[in-house]
Amino acid sequence: MATINAEWHWFDLNVDDTWTRNILPKLKGTGIALKDLSHAVYIIKIDGLFAIQYGKGVSPVVYIGEGNFKQRISSHRKWLENITELVDDTTFKVGICVPRKKRGDFVNEDFEAILLHEFKKIFGSAPMKNRQMEYPSLGHDVTSYRTTVVAPLRIGRGVRYYWAIKPLKANEHYDSYHRA
Repeated sequence: MATINAEWHWFDLNVDDTWTRNILPKLKGTGIALKDLSHAVYIIKIDGLFAIQYGKGVSPVVYIGEGNFKQRISSHRKWLENITELVDDTTFKVGICVPRKKRGDFVNEDFEAILLHEFKKIFGSAPMKNRQMEYPSLGHDVTSYRTTVVAPLRIGRGVRYYWAIKPLKANEHYDSYHRA
């Protein structure tokens, strides 16, 4: 059984942020090597007055992903813009890490799967914008499981949300919410 080490770095994301002007400078402050971003795992959370009502609880998490972060974050722009139409000036928090085994091998796909399964266990489904559940290829132990896996999926200490919402049939996110 391999042990996974991952350190989360969080930054604010606005839908009009561009890679060069906004996102790249935020990433440089994390200490993550740009060449390692193709092995990143990331979580996108709503950072505002509302969170998402899932079957077993409330979470601000709308997506868990892995892979080429530069390409992937740009591809999420359209649905992120749609969420901001619900409440003006909604912003997002992005947590990013590059998970590795003790000997240094990347394990981004397996770590994403661990996060998705933990999310489903806690909240009853995958995050709203995840289309499918991934499955880890091997059994893994995660260093500091509570802080590395569980805490990033929850609301967090000192954070207050005033609404828990879920999309209805007229909302373009309805299908993805119910598919998860």
